[in-house]
This record gives sequence, C-alpha cells and structure tokens, in this order.
Amino acid sequence: MKTEEEHMGSSIPRRVVAAAVALFLAGITWYHCGGLGLRAVMIWMVCLILAAIAYTDFKTMRIPNRMTAALLIPAFLSLVTEPGITLLSRAMGGLAVSLPMYLMTLAVPESFGGGDIKLMAVCGLILGGPRIIAAAFLAVVSGGCYAIWLLASHKAGRGSHFAFGPFLAAGVVISLLYGDKLLAWYLGFLRG
Repeated sequence: MKTEEEHMGSSIPRRVVAAAVALFLAGITWYHCGGLGLRAVMIWMVCLILAAIAYTDFKTMRIPNRMTAALLIPAFLSLVTEPGITLLSRAMGGLAVSLPMYLMTLAVPESFGGGDIKLMAVCGLILGGPRIIAAAFLAVVSGGCYAIWLLASHKAGRGSHFAFGPFLAAGVVISLLYGDKLLAWYLGFLRG
C-alpha cells in the first residue's frame, strides 16, 4: 500500500518537513536565544505551529481554528519574553492586518480565507503592530511572486486560488526573528 506522499509524487514527505523544521529551530535557539530559555520555547512554539498551519493550508486550502487557537499559548508567553511590545501595540497588531483583510473580503469575496484573517489577528498579538505589518508585507510580496509564477507557467488562471497561509506563516517567522531590523532598514531607506 502506498503512502500519501508516494501517491502525491512530487510532494515533500512529512519526515523531511519535520527534520527541516527541527534543524531550523536548533539554529534559532543557538543564534537568536543563546540557548534554551523561555524565549526559545516561545519561538519554537510559534514556528512549529506555523509550520503545521502552512503544511495543512498548502494541502487542504484550510487553516483549522484549533491550530490558530494554539498560537494563543506562545502569545501569552510572549508577554514575558517580548516585554518591549506594549499591550496597546499587541492590540493594534491584532487588528492592523486582520481588519483590512476582513474588509477586503467583504468588498471582494474570497480574496482571503477566514483562516488567513484569524491567523493574522492572533499573530498580531504576538508581534505587535509594526512587526505584523512587516510580516504582511513579506507575505504579500512572496505570495505575489508565487501568483505571477503560477500565471506565467500556466499552472493557474486569473480566477484561481492558492493557499496564502504558507506565505503568511513565513512572513510572521521572519518578522518574529528580524522584524525590528527590517523596520529599521526600511525607515532608513525612506529617509534616504
């Protein structure tokens, strides 16, 4: 009997995804956290949950509510590990991207899935306002490049949909690790 991966042909086996995530997390712990501590645990949780969300969304075009709700645990931990992010910034982060996504979905039905909107709301609580906007920017740019590739390679048409969760997840992880540096670079770029 063939496994799901063997039937899918070119899909990446779950074991390879799990090993890549484990190596990524080990590197994060060493580079960003200086070892195992509460901040490392919080980052691990965010990365693992987002990896599961990205994989699930890629396979099913759905982000289960229970996966998004699981991010509330590292959101709570981030109150201790990221004390520089104020409660006001977290509240603004919860709405800064998710509310415009929701409003866009009302204006243009199916422009975003409900799972994408809820994911960005919870991640905004972790990252705060400025970093969730950086995460969304990264997701839109990378997702836009993917959409252009799909159209150019004739793998999708104008009305096609694709899973946006993997791009949102990648943007959140990059912003979690490098958001302040990205924002400083961007503001410096704008100032000339």
